[in-house]
Amino acid sequence: STWMDWVISSNLGGLGANHHLIDDVARTRPEDRTPASLERIRVAYLNYVECLQKFESYMGRHTGEFFLGPSLSATDFVIGVEVNRWNLAVHAMRRDELEIPPLPLLPRVAQYYATLLKRPAFRKGVFEPEQKHEQLQGCDFFVGDVLPPHSKL
Repeated sequence: STWMDWVISSNLGGLGANHHLIDDVARTRPEDRTPASLERIRVAYLNYVECLQKFESYMGRHTGEFFLGPSLSATDFVIGVEVNRWNLAVHAMRRDELEIPPLPLLPRVAQYYATLLKRPAFRKGVFEPEQKHEQLQGCDFFVGDVLPPHSKL
């Protein structure tokens, strides 16, 4: 779909939001973060938010529990992975007590993510590996806490 192409070619692909958010949150120990890496985290977070707001707007135009409607499609594999990465990165930022701009209200994206989390294949193939990558294993603060509308992380 054009949405898959957009994710791959936008800020989320390549050296955009995905790269910096994951590198500087999951791969950099809190004590090793510099002012430059904290700024990269902030900018990457905002780029993700911009993309997620586009997802939210698009999802408001149709009904169904998946991104393109009532049926799971290949687009859900691409979009779902990005929503999961961002959500778990936010939880890691909270854990690390990083100051980040307020979380947006994304009720459609949150419901979409909750739907994906109910799928055993999504949990095993997407959620659990990213959970491990973000070093959140053994923590239960993210269970049921999908894209919370908190203003401070």
